[in-house]
Amino acid sequence: MTNLLSGGHEASKAIFTVMPHPLPHLVWHPSMPWWVIGTLGACAASLALLGLVQRQRGTLPVALALGVGLLWLAGPGISTPLKGVRPRTVAVLVDQSPSMALGQRRQQARKAVASLQASARSLADVTVRVVPFGAEGPSTKLLPALAQVQRWPDLAASVIVSDGQATDATPQSALSLATSPAAPLSLIVAGQKGETDRSLTLTGLPPYVVAGEKATLTARADDHGATTSAPVTWRLRMADGTVREVAHSRTGEPTTITLPLGPGGLKAGTTPVEISVSPRPGEVSSANNHRVIKLVAVRNRLRVVLVSGSPQQSTRVWRRLLKSDSTVDLVHFTILRAPEMEDDALPSELALIPFPTKTLFKDKLRSFDLVILDRFATQGLLPDAYMQNMADYVKGGGALLVTTGPEQLEGGALEETPLASVLPARLLPAPGVPMPSPQVGPYSIVPTERGRHHPITSALGGAGQWGPWYRMMRPLQTTGEVLLEARPQSNLPTTPSEGDSRTTQPALIIGQAGKGRVAMMMSGQSWLWSRPLDRSGPQMQLLDRLAHWLMKEPSLEENRLTATMTRGAGGKVVLAATRVLEKPAARATVQVNGPEGQHLTLVLQPPAGQEQATVLSGQLTLPANTEPEELWCLKLDGLSATAWLPSQDQAENRDLHSTAGVLGPLVAKTGGHIVWGAGKATLLEGSAKGGIPVGGRMAMLPGQFSWHALLPLWAVLALMAGLLGVGWRRASE
Repeated sequence: MTNLLSGGHEASKAIFTVMPHPLPHLVWHPSMPWWVIGTLGACAASLALLGLVQRQRGTLPVALALGVGLLWLAGPGISTPLKGVRPRTVAVLVDQSPSMALGQRRQQARKAVASLQASARSLADVTVRVVPFGAEGPSTKLLPALAQVQRWPDLAASVIVSDGQATDATPQSALSLATSPAAPLSLIVAGQKGETDRSLTLTGLPPYVVAGEKATLTARADDHGATTSAPVTWRLRMADGTVREVAHSRTGEPTTITLPLGPGGLKAGTTPVEISVSPRPGEVSSANNHRVIKLVAVRNRLRVVLVSGSPQQSTRVWRRLLKSDSTVDLVHFTILRAPEMEDDALPSELALIPFPTKTLFKDKLRSFDLVILDRFATQGLLPDAYMQNMADYVKGGGALLVTTGPEQLEGGALEETPLASVLPARLLPAPGVPMPSPQVGPYSIVPTERGRHHPITSALGGAGQWGPWYRMMRPLQTTGEVLLEARPQSNLPTTPSEGDSRTTQPALIIGQAGKGRVAMMMSGQSWLWSRPLDRSGPQMQLLDRLAHWLMKEPSLEENRLTATMTRGAGGKVVLAATRVLEKPAARATVQVNGPEGQHLTLVLQPPAGQEQATVLSGQLTLPANTEPEELWCLKLDGLSATAWLPSQDQAENRDLHSTAGVLGPLVAKTGGHIVWGAGKATLLEGSAKGGIPVGGRMAMLPGQFSWHALLPLWAVLALMAGLLGVGWRRASE
């Protein structure tokens, strides 16, 4: 507000005309020090006790006379507080919440405060003190400020300058703060009488939706300030910018809305949708006619098949990870012995059921979301036809994760099957070249330059502090992206032995195969990160993010476009966009489509000082009157993103029309008046009509009392003389 709202509490000088107030209480004003009175009392008591012991006549009347005299010396009296004219304070509580920015409300508030301050000069000993509230947010919190001013000892009146909306007040809760009529509370309503406002309320939003299915929600449109219902039209603005009418209803009625999704329903991930209702003619604001909701779609059941080549520690890691997610249906088989092994155990003693090769790798392979081959070699178990079927599964959009070990250098290696066409690395040498050996560590696992920016590994904390792995498989050729690499530690023996390596080599390789994705871990020792014997590592986080990337989790896509909207200083609205690429680029141009048909362009550029980069960013300034909760759509090279200005206060925007209905009962109970912003706000003494009443002209004066002696001197002397006379007469008998 302007300086009109900065009035302080100034002390006023006054001449008080006092008058007694009937609130008496006993006060002692001794004529001499208490120790003297106590000494005299002790002497009098001793003499009286001696006379009583000796049975001297007239002792009791004389003792009573001495007691009356001592009581008079103690100075008992009646003290009464004084009441008179004193300086008074009028508290003006001014609403600073965002809803006061609508229309002419702030201007009306300034004029009302200026009028109150001007009229206060014509009243004796009245000071106006302005108390702003509602600016700290969120919501308009009136009751704490009102309770604070009501504790002022010199409060003569309270005036609320507001649109009448207080999120922490209802007619019932406001009445609990009702003051006495001596300090009436009045309301100046900023706004116009008869205002209306239409708002949208979400009454039923599911926390998540199953991917592939339709989403249904319930909502209601309300017309505040209106006496009759009206027809409304419901619209949805999708993430691609299309707008569709989805329902017709009337205000005040719950409405069920089913999102018109394309074939296949919602995709896994978060989908923003803007829902809106048609505006009401003449309403005060349309800012609460629309909302952006985020529909979270989760996969119903993730079907994962895990095949372990032999019983080992990594098997427990995979089972713990996959079993910890209740949405995962895990099918797990472990090969206990190779077909060429000979022992006396019967097949029924080693397996409950035969290994279902045809079911897993032919009939139902495409029903699985992820296939994990944990140190698995065919060993004659799977014919090439099944391995070709698995390669086709990956190329058709499936996900494959392979962890390698020494078995990939022996007979039955995966590279000797048709599956080699989708693997991102090769371990076997050309014919005639000696077979390599597994590399012996220890090795430190660290992200590569690419891994520091890839969504799978960029969020892994503590890089460089992870525990070591001790055995790695060295690829002879890689066709995918290396996200993690193994670096030999400095404690290797001085003279390398067979299998030792002093060079950095890949540890995690990912790649694309047709429409699907594949990843290879060049060691099966990630389980070491779960043991406290040495430095641990982000084992579960790495495997979880890797598995979800293989299944194309949208939040883990490395080739993506993101956007955000913020309101900065001065109300400026900024749209910021970021483009993450697989290969460096110089610049990119984004098409921006607004909710009202705006078509803008946003140029993304690399960081300062770089000609090309894998991360491009840019900003676009939007008009200051951009409303919150409206969807802006961005498109670039087949990618899309959405952004919206979040509402800073949903409770504040629930009802934006000016009203006296919330605080009216409190004003009536305290004897105050209601003035609408267009009227003149004037302070008047008492309960005079046509203005803001000010009470408390005659009030108790703090620290000022009248005192009257309880025992007048003449009465004391007469009583003592009478008692002494009675005592002398009885003694003379």
